[in-house]
Amino acid sequence: MTLAMEISQILYLTNVTTETSYKKEFTLIVHDSKESHVLLSSYNPILFIERFQSLVSSLTLIPNLDNTMGLLSIVQAQKMNIQPTAQVYYFTNQAVKNVQNISRHWDIIGRHMEVNFFTIADGVTTEIFALQKQLELVQKMSNGRLIPLGKTENTLYPLFADMMGVTTLTTDNEQYNCHDAPLEINGYLEDGAEYSVIQVIGTGLKTVSMQDSNESNIFASGVWKLSALVTSGGCQITVRQKTSIGMILGFTSSDNDDIASTQIISQRSLSGLHPIYSLLKTTGEVTPTNLELQIVNRKRYDQPQSYSNSTITPRDANSCTYNFVSESLVVPKNELVTITVSGFDFGKLVLHRIFYYYQHLPADPSVCHGGQVDQFGQCKCPERYTGEYCWDRICQQPAIYSYGMCSCFPGFYGDFCEIELHINDTAVSQVTHIPEETTTCFSQQTFSLLVIIATFCLYFVLI
Repeated sequence: MTLAMEISQILYLTNVTTETSYKKEFTLIVHDSKESHVLLSSYNPILFIERFQSLVSSLTLIPNLDNTMGLLSIVQAQKMNIQPTAQVYYFTNQAVKNVQNISRHWDIIGRHMEVNFFTIADGVTTEIFALQKQLELVQKMSNGRLIPLGKTENTLYPLFADMMGVTTLTTDNEQYNCHDAPLEINGYLEDGAEYSVIQVIGTGLKTVSMQDSNESNIFASGVWKLSALVTSGGCQITVRQKTSIGMILGFTSSDNDDIASTQIISQRSLSGLHPIYSLLKTTGEVTPTNLELQIVNRKRYDQPQSYSNSTITPRDANSCTYNFVSESLVVPKNELVTITVSGFDFGKLVLHRIFYYYQHLPADPSVCHGGQVDQFGQCKCPERYTGEYCWDRICQQPAIYSYGMCSCFPGFYGDFCEIELHINDTAVSQVTHIPEETTTCFSQQTFSLLVIIATFCLYFVLI
Protein backbone atom coordinates (compact mmCIF):
# COMPACT_ATOMS: atom_id res chain seq x y z
CA MET A 1 0.00 0.00 0.00
CA THR A 2 1.38 3.38 -1.06
CA LEU A 3 0.60 5.10 2.25
CA ALA A 4 2.40 2.43 4.28
CA MET A 5 5.49 2.66 2.08
CA GLU A 6 5.68 6.45 2.29
CA ILE A 7 4.59 7.01 5.90
CA SER A 8 8.15 7.74 7.06
CA GLN A 9 8.61 10.55 4.53
CA ILE A 10 5.13 11.93 5.24
CA LEU A 11 5.59 12.06 9.01
CA TYR A 12 8.87 13.89 8.82
CA LEU A 13 7.23 16.64 6.78
CA THR A 14 5.76 17.80 10.11
CA ASN A 15 9.14 18.42 11.83
CA VAL A 16 8.25 15.84 14.45
CA THR A 17 11.22 16.20 16.78
CA THR A 18 13.43 18.71 18.51
CA GLU A 19 16.89 17.98 19.84
CA THR A 20 15.47 16.93 23.18
CA SER A 21 11.89 15.76 22.66
CA TYR A 22 9.09 14.62 20.39
CA LYS A 23 6.56 17.37 19.74
CA LYS A 24 3.85 15.77 17.58
CA GLU A 25 1.26 13.08 18.20
CA PHE A 26 0.24 10.54 15.55
CA THR A 27 -2.85 8.33 15.63
CA LEU A 28 -4.25 5.58 13.40
CA ILE A 29 -8.01 4.92 13.49
CA VAL A 30 -9.81 2.28 11.40
CA HIS A 31 -13.49 1.49 10.97
CA ASP A 32 -15.94 -0.61 9.00
CA SER A 33 -19.75 -0.76 8.91
CA LYS A 34 -20.10 -1.75 12.58
CA GLU A 35 -17.14 -0.51 14.61
CA SER A 36 -14.41 2.10 14.88
CA HIS A 37 -11.12 1.46 16.68
CA VAL A 38 -8.04 3.44 17.62
CA LEU A 39 -5.27 1.02 16.68
CA LEU A 40 -2.21 3.11 17.37
CA SER A 41 -1.21 6.43 18.92
CA SER A 42 2.29 7.63 19.71
CA TYR A 43 4.52 10.68 20.07
CA ASN A 44 7.50 8.61 18.98
CA PRO A 45 7.59 8.83 15.16
CA ILE A 46 9.97 5.88 14.78
CA LEU A 47 7.70 3.60 16.80
CA PHE A 48 4.60 4.89 14.99
CA ILE A 49 6.14 4.29 11.55
CA GLU A 50 7.16 0.72 12.39
CA ARG A 51 3.80 -0.25 13.85
CA PHE A 52 1.82 1.67 11.20
CA GLN A 53 3.49 -0.25 8.38
CA SER A 54 2.86 -3.55 10.13
CA LEU A 55 -0.77 -2.80 11.00
CA VAL A 56 -1.78 -1.36 7.63
CA SER A 57 -0.21 -4.30 5.81
CA SER A 58 -2.26 -6.71 7.94
CA LEU A 59 -5.60 -4.91 7.49
CA THR A 60 -8.23 -6.28 5.14
CA LEU A 61 -9.48 -3.45 2.94
CA ILE A 62 -13.14 -3.71 1.94
CA PRO A 63 -13.47 -2.46 -1.66
CA ASN A 64 -17.28 -2.45 -1.65
CA LEU A 65 -18.00 -1.07 1.83
CA ASP A 66 -21.29 0.81 1.39
CA ASN A 67 -22.03 1.58 5.05
CA THR A 68 -19.51 3.19 7.37
CA MET A 69 -18.92 4.29 10.97
CA GLY A 70 -16.81 7.18 9.71
CA LEU A 71 -18.45 9.84 11.88
CA LEU A 72 -17.55 7.88 15.00
CA SER A 73 -13.91 7.79 13.88
CA ILE A 74 -13.93 11.57 13.51
CA VAL A 75 -15.42 11.97 17.00
CA GLN A 76 -12.74 9.66 18.40
CA ALA A 77 -10.03 11.73 16.73
CA GLN A 78 -11.44 14.90 18.25
CA LYS A 79 -11.65 13.40 21.74
CA MET A 80 -8.02 12.27 21.53
CA ASN A 81 -6.87 15.66 20.30
CA ILE A 82 -5.29 16.90 23.52
CA GLN A 83 -3.07 19.44 21.77
CA PRO A 84 -4.84 21.26 18.95
CA THR A 85 -4.61 21.95 16.06
CA ALA A 86 -5.05 18.55 14.37
CA GLN A 87 -4.99 17.50 10.74
CA VAL A 88 -7.04 14.40 9.96
CA TYR A 89 -6.50 12.44 6.74
CA TYR A 90 -9.53 10.27 6.06
CA PHE A 91 -9.39 7.64 3.29
CA THR A 92 -12.75 6.46 1.94
CA ASN A 93 -13.95 4.49 -1.06
CA GLN A 94 -16.30 6.27 -3.44
CA ALA A 95 -18.62 3.26 -3.24
CA VAL A 96 -19.62 4.20 0.33
CA LYS A 97 -23.23 5.36 0.20
CA ASN A 98 -24.32 5.47 3.85
CA VAL A 99 -22.72 7.00 6.92
CA GLN A 100 -24.23 5.79 10.17
CA ASN A 101 -25.37 8.69 12.32
CA ILE A 102 -24.28 9.07 15.90
CA SER A 103 -26.30 10.81 18.61
CA ARG A 104 -25.03 14.20 17.44
CA HIS A 105 -23.35 14.87 14.13
CA TRP A 106 -24.03 18.48 13.17
CA ASP A 107 -21.87 20.08 15.84
CA ILE A 108 -19.13 17.53 16.48
CA ILE A 109 -16.39 19.41 14.66
CA GLY A 110 -14.38 21.94 16.61
CA ARG A 111 -12.46 24.72 14.93
CA HIS A 112 -9.20 23.09 16.00
CA MET A 113 -9.56 20.22 13.50
CA GLU A 114 -9.02 20.11 9.75
CA VAL A 115 -10.48 16.96 8.17
CA ASN A 116 -9.18 16.12 4.68
CA PHE A 117 -10.88 13.41 2.62
CA PHE A 118 -9.13 11.18 0.10
CA THR A 119 -11.84 9.54 -2.04
CA ILE A 120 -10.51 6.40 -3.71
CA ALA A 121 -11.98 5.58 -7.14
CA ASP A 122 -14.30 2.57 -7.15
CA GLY A 123 -14.14 2.04 -10.92
CA VAL A 124 -17.77 3.10 -11.35
CA THR A 125 -18.20 6.58 -9.88
CA THR A 126 -16.63 9.35 -11.95
CA GLU A 127 -17.98 12.46 -10.21
CA ILE A 128 -15.31 14.19 -8.11
CA PHE A 129 -17.84 15.25 -5.45
CA ALA A 130 -18.58 11.62 -4.50
CA LEU A 131 -18.58 12.25 -0.75
CA GLN A 132 -21.51 11.47 1.53
CA LYS A 133 -23.47 14.48 2.79
CA GLN A 134 -22.50 14.03 6.45
CA LEU A 135 -18.81 13.77 5.60
CA GLU A 136 -19.11 16.60 3.09
CA LEU A 137 -20.42 18.76 5.93
CA VAL A 138 -17.45 17.82 8.12
CA GLN A 139 -15.07 18.68 5.29
CA LYS A 140 -16.63 22.11 4.78
CA MET A 141 -16.92 23.05 8.46
CA SER A 142 -13.32 22.08 9.19
CA ASN A 143 -11.98 23.86 6.06
CA GLY A 144 -10.64 20.51 4.91
CA ARG A 145 -9.81 19.30 1.42
CA LEU A 146 -11.49 16.89 -0.98
CA ILE A 147 -8.87 14.88 -2.88
CA PRO A 148 -10.02 12.26 -5.42
CA LEU A 149 -7.53 9.43 -6.00
CA GLY A 150 -7.30 6.90 -8.81
CA LYS A 151 -6.68 3.22 -8.18
CA THR A 152 -3.19 3.42 -9.65
CA GLU A 153 -1.71 6.23 -7.55
CA ASN A 154 1.95 5.31 -7.03
CA THR A 155 2.85 8.15 -4.65
CA LEU A 156 1.05 10.32 -2.10
CA TYR A 157 4.10 12.16 -0.81
CA PRO A 158 3.80 15.22 -3.14
CA LEU A 159 0.18 15.70 -2.05
CA PHE A 160 1.09 15.65 1.63
CA ALA A 161 4.06 17.94 1.00
CA ASP A 162 1.72 20.51 -0.55
CA MET A 163 -0.97 20.16 2.13
CA MET A 164 0.69 20.04 5.51
CA GLY A 165 2.07 23.55 5.63
CA VAL A 166 -0.94 25.40 4.23
CA THR A 167 -3.93 25.52 6.56
CA THR A 168 -5.38 28.96 5.79
CA LEU A 169 -8.31 28.85 3.35
CA THR A 170 -8.72 32.04 1.29
CA THR A 171 -10.66 30.80 -1.76
CA ASP A 172 -13.18 27.98 -2.27
CA ASN A 173 -15.32 27.79 -5.41
CA GLU A 174 -16.85 24.94 -7.35
CA GLN A 175 -19.04 24.44 -10.39
CA TYR A 176 -21.14 21.38 -11.21
CA ASN A 177 -20.63 21.65 -14.97
CA CYS A 178 -17.06 22.53 -15.93
CA HIS A 179 -17.02 20.78 -19.30
CA ASP A 180 -19.38 23.03 -21.28
CA ALA A 181 -17.90 26.23 -19.82
CA PRO A 182 -14.88 26.80 -17.57
CA LEU A 183 -15.11 27.71 -13.90
CA GLU A 184 -13.82 31.30 -13.68
CA ILE A 185 -13.23 32.84 -10.25
CA ASN A 186 -11.29 35.38 -8.23
CA GLY A 187 -8.50 33.79 -6.20
CA TYR A 188 -7.25 35.60 -3.10
CA LEU A 189 -3.54 35.56 -2.20
CA GLU A 190 -2.66 37.49 0.94
CA ASP A 191 0.32 39.80 1.07
CA GLY A 192 2.99 38.46 3.43
CA ALA A 193 2.16 34.77 3.00
CA GLU A 194 5.21 32.51 2.79
CA TYR A 195 3.68 30.61 -0.13
CA SER A 196 0.31 29.62 -1.59
CA VAL A 197 -1.08 26.37 -3.00
CA ILE A 198 -3.78 26.54 -5.68
CA GLN A 199 -5.64 23.22 -5.89
CA VAL A 200 -7.73 22.35 -8.94
CA ILE A 201 -9.68 19.09 -9.00
CA GLY A 202 -11.80 17.67 -11.78
CA THR A 203 -12.23 14.71 -14.11
CA GLY A 204 -9.85 14.99 -17.04
CA LEU A 205 -8.50 18.51 -16.62
CA LYS A 206 -8.23 20.13 -20.06
CA THR A 207 -7.03 23.65 -19.29
CA VAL A 208 -6.07 25.60 -16.18
CA SER A 209 -5.18 29.29 -16.33
CA MET A 210 -3.87 31.68 -13.68
CA GLN A 211 -3.29 35.42 -13.96
CA ASP A 212 -1.84 37.33 -11.03
CA SER A 213 -3.13 40.67 -9.77
CA ASN A 214 -0.59 42.68 -11.80
CA GLU A 215 -1.43 40.84 -15.03
CA SER A 216 2.22 39.89 -15.26
CA ASN A 217 4.50 37.01 -14.39
CA ILE A 218 5.67 38.50 -11.09
CA PHE A 219 3.26 36.41 -9.00
CA ALA A 220 2.15 39.35 -6.87
CA SER A 221 -0.27 39.05 -3.98
CA GLY A 222 -3.83 40.28 -4.39
CA VAL A 223 -6.83 39.10 -6.42
CA TRP A 224 -5.95 36.62 -9.17
CA LYS A 225 -8.02 35.39 -12.10
CA LEU A 226 -8.28 31.59 -12.04
CA SER A 227 -10.11 29.23 -14.39
CA ALA A 228 -10.42 25.50 -15.11
CA LEU A 229 -12.03 23.42 -17.87
CA VAL A 230 -12.53 19.63 -17.63
CA THR A 231 -13.64 16.82 -19.94
CA SER A 232 -16.68 15.83 -17.85
CA GLY A 233 -18.51 16.69 -14.64
CA GLY A 234 -17.72 19.42 -12.14
CA CYS A 235 -14.57 21.00 -10.77
CA GLN A 236 -13.30 22.90 -7.75
CA ILE A 237 -10.61 25.54 -7.17
CA THR A 238 -9.25 26.36 -3.72
CA VAL A 239 -6.40 28.56 -2.51
CA ARG A 240 -4.59 27.93 0.77
CA GLN A 241 -1.54 29.59 2.25
CA LYS A 242 1.27 29.12 4.69
CA THR A 243 1.31 32.28 6.76
CA SER A 244 2.23 33.51 10.21
CA ILE A 245 -0.99 35.55 10.38
CA GLY A 246 -3.48 33.72 12.59
CA MET A 247 -7.14 34.52 13.16
CA ILE A 248 -9.78 33.26 15.60
CA LEU A 249 -13.49 33.94 15.05
CA GLY A 250 -16.21 33.74 17.70
CA PHE A 251 -19.77 34.87 18.44
CA THR A 252 -21.49 36.57 21.36
CA SER A 253 -24.61 38.56 22.25
CA SER A 254 -22.78 41.74 23.32
CA ASP A 255 -19.97 43.76 21.76
CA ASN A 256 -18.52 44.18 25.27
CA ASP A 257 -18.08 40.45 25.88
CA ASP A 258 -14.67 38.83 25.72
CA ILE A 259 -15.71 35.18 25.89
CA ALA A 260 -17.10 33.90 22.60
CA SER A 261 -18.74 30.75 21.24
CA THR A 262 -16.98 29.01 18.38
CA GLN A 263 -20.32 28.27 16.68
CA ILE A 264 -23.07 30.71 15.68
CA ILE A 265 -25.08 31.02 18.89
CA SER A 266 -28.37 32.04 17.26
CA GLN A 267 -28.69 28.57 15.72
CA ARG A 268 -29.72 27.40 19.21
CA SER A 269 -32.21 30.21 19.88
CA LEU A 270 -35.87 29.20 20.11
CA SER A 271 -37.17 32.78 20.22
CA GLY A 272 -36.48 33.97 16.69
CA LEU A 273 -33.64 35.97 15.17
CA HIS A 274 -31.64 38.31 17.39
CA PRO A 275 -28.65 40.49 16.48
CA ILE A 276 -25.33 39.03 17.57
CA TYR A 277 -21.70 40.10 17.24
CA SER A 278 -18.64 38.42 15.83
CA LEU A 279 -15.45 38.75 17.85
CA LEU A 280 -12.10 38.38 16.10
CA LYS A 281 -8.52 37.96 17.21
CA THR A 282 -5.70 38.38 14.73
CA THR A 283 -1.95 38.16 15.05
CA GLY A 284 0.76 39.91 13.09
CA GLU A 285 -0.72 43.41 13.41
CA VAL A 286 -3.11 42.99 10.48
CA THR A 287 -6.45 44.79 10.58
CA PRO A 288 -9.63 43.10 9.31
CA THR A 289 -12.13 45.60 7.92
CA ASN A 290 -15.11 43.70 6.48
CA LEU A 291 -17.17 40.61 7.34
CA GLU A 292 -19.37 39.17 4.59
CA LEU A 293 -22.13 36.67 5.35
CA GLN A 294 -23.28 34.36 2.54
CA ILE A 295 -26.11 31.82 2.31
CA VAL A 296 -25.17 28.44 0.83
CA ASN A 297 -27.56 25.86 -0.60
CA ARG A 298 -26.18 22.44 0.36
CA LYS A 299 -27.59 21.02 -2.87
CA ARG A 300 -25.76 23.66 -4.92
CA TYR A 301 -22.52 24.80 -3.31
CA ASP A 302 -21.71 26.63 -6.52
CA GLN A 303 -24.47 29.21 -6.02
CA PRO A 304 -23.77 31.11 -2.75
CA GLN A 305 -25.79 34.28 -2.18
CA SER A 306 -24.41 37.35 -0.44
CA TYR A 307 -26.62 38.22 2.56
CA SER A 308 -24.90 41.07 4.40
CA ASN A 309 -21.65 42.96 4.94
CA SER A 310 -20.54 44.27 8.34
CA THR A 311 -17.79 46.70 9.25
CA ILE A 312 -15.14 45.48 11.70
CA THR A 313 -13.72 47.86 14.30
CA PRO A 314 -10.76 47.51 16.69
CA ARG A 315 -11.00 47.07 20.46
CA ASP A 316 -8.43 47.67 23.19
CA ALA A 317 -5.86 44.94 22.58
CA ASN A 318 -4.39 45.41 26.08
CA SER A 319 -7.62 44.54 27.88
CA CYS A 320 -9.47 42.38 25.34
CA THR A 321 -8.55 38.88 24.22
CA TYR A 322 -10.42 39.49 20.97
CA ASN A 323 -8.99 42.68 19.50
CA PHE A 324 -11.73 43.30 16.89
CA VAL A 325 -15.54 43.22 16.81
CA SER A 326 -18.06 43.36 13.97
CA GLU A 327 -21.19 45.44 13.72
CA SER A 328 -24.29 43.67 14.96
CA LEU A 329 -25.43 41.07 12.47
CA VAL A 330 -28.46 38.88 12.04
CA VAL A 331 -27.63 35.38 10.83
CA PRO A 332 -30.49 33.91 8.77
CA LYS A 333 -31.88 30.50 9.65
CA ASN A 334 -30.18 28.78 6.75
CA GLU A 335 -28.65 25.33 7.06
CA LEU A 336 -25.21 26.44 5.86
CA VAL A 337 -23.62 29.90 5.80
CA THR A 338 -20.13 31.18 5.12
CA ILE A 339 -18.35 34.08 6.76
CA THR A 340 -15.51 35.76 4.88
CA VAL A 341 -13.24 38.19 6.72
CA SER A 342 -11.08 40.50 4.62
CA GLY A 343 -8.72 43.40 5.12
CA PHE A 344 -6.58 45.75 3.02
CA ASP A 345 -3.55 47.81 4.03
CA PHE A 346 -2.54 50.64 1.67
CA GLY A 347 -4.25 48.83 -1.19
CA LYS A 348 -2.65 45.45 -0.44
CA LEU A 349 -4.77 42.41 0.41
CA VAL A 350 -3.52 41.37 3.86
CA LEU A 351 -6.43 39.17 4.96
CA HIS A 352 -9.06 37.02 3.26
CA ARG A 353 -10.34 34.03 5.27
CA ILE A 354 -13.36 31.77 4.68
CA PHE A 355 -15.26 29.89 7.41
CA TYR A 356 -18.25 27.53 6.99
CA TYR A 357 -20.95 27.24 9.68
CA TYR A 358 -23.73 24.68 9.81
CA GLN A 359 -26.98 25.55 11.59
CA HIS A 360 -29.36 22.90 12.83
CA LEU A 361 -32.91 23.38 11.55
CA PRO A 362 -35.10 23.73 13.50
CA ALA A 363 -33.15 25.38 16.34
CA ASP A 364 -31.79 22.78 18.74
CA PRO A 365 -30.51 23.74 22.23
CA SER A 366 -29.84 20.13 23.26
CA VAL A 367 -26.13 20.51 22.51
CA CYS A 368 -25.95 22.47 25.78
CA HIS A 369 -25.45 20.49 28.98
CA GLY A 370 -28.82 21.00 30.66
CA GLY A 371 -30.54 21.93 27.39
CA GLN A 372 -31.20 25.55 28.38
CA VAL A 373 -30.37 28.66 26.31
CA ASP A 374 -31.02 32.38 26.60
CA GLN A 375 -32.85 34.42 23.96
CA PHE A 376 -29.68 34.73 21.87
CA GLY A 377 -28.98 30.99 21.91
CA GLN A 378 -26.12 31.05 24.42
CA CYS A 379 -26.07 28.02 26.73
CA LYS A 380 -27.30 28.59 30.31
CA CYS A 381 -25.13 26.41 32.48
CA PRO A 382 -26.27 24.28 35.43
CA GLU A 383 -24.62 24.87 38.78
CA ARG A 384 -20.90 24.00 38.83
CA TYR A 385 -20.57 23.94 35.03
CA THR A 386 -19.18 26.48 32.58
CA GLY A 387 -17.85 26.69 29.01
CA GLU A 388 -19.43 27.17 25.59
CA TYR A 389 -21.63 24.07 25.92
CA CYS A 390 -21.60 23.93 29.76
CA TRP A 391 -19.62 20.69 29.87
CA ASP A 392 -16.59 22.12 31.73
CA ARG A 393 -16.65 21.57 35.47
CA ILE A 394 -15.96 24.36 37.96
CA CYS A 395 -13.62 22.64 40.38
CA GLN A 396 -13.45 23.46 44.06
CA GLN A 397 -10.16 25.28 44.60
CA PRO A 398 -7.35 24.34 44.85
CA ALA A 399 -8.33 21.48 42.53
CA ILE A 400 -7.21 21.71 38.90
CA TYR A 401 -9.47 21.22 35.89
CA SER A 402 -7.77 19.06 33.26
CA TYR A 403 -9.23 17.36 30.16
CA GLY A 404 -12.81 17.24 31.44
CA MET A 405 -12.08 16.19 35.02
CA CYS A 406 -11.25 17.82 38.34
CA SER A 407 -7.90 16.70 39.74
CA CYS A 408 -8.35 16.76 43.51
CA PHE A 409 -5.80 17.65 46.16
CA PRO A 410 -5.28 15.14 49.00
CA GLY A 411 -8.19 15.16 51.42
CA PHE A 412 -10.81 16.07 48.79
CA TYR A 413 -12.94 13.98 46.46
CA GLY A 414 -16.12 14.16 44.36
CA ASP A 415 -16.83 15.12 40.75
CA PHE A 416 -15.84 18.71 41.55
CA CYS A 417 -13.48 17.94 44.47
CA GLU A 418 -16.16 19.57 46.58
CA ILE A 419 -16.19 17.02 49.40
CA GLU A 420 -13.57 17.37 52.10
CA LEU A 421 -12.67 14.33 54.15
CA HIS A 422 -12.12 15.00 57.89
CA ILE A 423 -10.67 12.25 60.05
CA ASN A 424 -10.65 12.49 63.87
CA ASP A 425 -10.46 10.07 66.74
CA THR A 426 -14.13 9.16 66.73
CA ALA A 427 -15.53 9.48 63.22
CA VAL A 428 -15.05 10.40 59.62
CA SER A 429 -17.01 13.47 58.53
CA GLN A 430 -17.66 15.09 55.19
CA VAL A 431 -17.93 18.78 54.39
CA THR A 432 -19.29 19.85 51.01
CA HIS A 433 -18.01 23.12 49.59
CA ILE A 434 -19.87 25.21 47.04
CA PRO A 435 -17.28 26.41 44.50
CA GLU A 436 -17.23 29.95 43.27
CA GLU A 437 -16.70 30.68 39.60
CA THR A 438 -13.57 32.75 39.20
CA THR A 439 -11.51 34.14 36.37
CA THR A 440 -9.46 30.93 36.40
CA CYS A 441 -11.90 29.28 34.00
CA PHE A 442 -11.76 32.29 31.72
CA SER A 443 -7.99 32.11 31.64
CA GLN A 444 -8.12 28.44 30.70
CA GLN A 445 -10.57 29.17 27.90
CA THR A 446 -8.41 31.98 26.62
CA PHE A 447 -5.33 29.77 26.60
CA SER A 448 -7.13 26.95 24.81
CA LEU A 449 -8.09 29.36 22.05
CA LEU A 450 -4.61 30.78 21.68
CA VAL A 451 -2.81 27.45 21.45
CA ILE A 452 -4.82 26.63 18.34
CA ILE A 453 -2.34 28.68 16.35
CA ALA A 454 0.75 26.98 17.67
CA THR A 455 0.36 23.23 18.03
CA PHE A 456 -0.29 20.33 15.71
CA CYS A 457 -1.35 16.68 15.76
CA LEU A 458 -1.88 14.22 12.91
CA TYR A 459 -4.46 11.47 12.43
CA PHE A 460 -5.01 8.87 9.74
CA VAL A 461 -8.48 7.35 9.37
CA LEU A 462 -8.72 4.29 7.16
CA ILE A 463 -11.58 2.04 6.12
